[in-house]
Amino acid sequence: MKNICTLQFQKAVDAIKHTKTVMYKHGVWNEYYMRKTEDVIKSIQDSGYGADVRYDENSDRYFVSVPCDADMW
Repeated sequence: MKNICTLQFQKAVDAIKHTKTVMYKHGVWNEYYMRKTEDVIKSIQDSGYGADVRYDENSDRYFVSVPCDADMW
């Protein structure tokens, strides 16, 4: 997987805005699940930390991880 950005807001949104769905998780201990990109963008913008975005060339899919408050302590 290729790392696109770490804990970014606008760069994370720009990386995924051309897609319809992405794999998403909130909190490091949770599993990824498919979600509409427009909903994920709102989650990124509403988060206090931004998001990590990675791209998997094999599946042609973006993976977005938004940390929860407990992850940051």
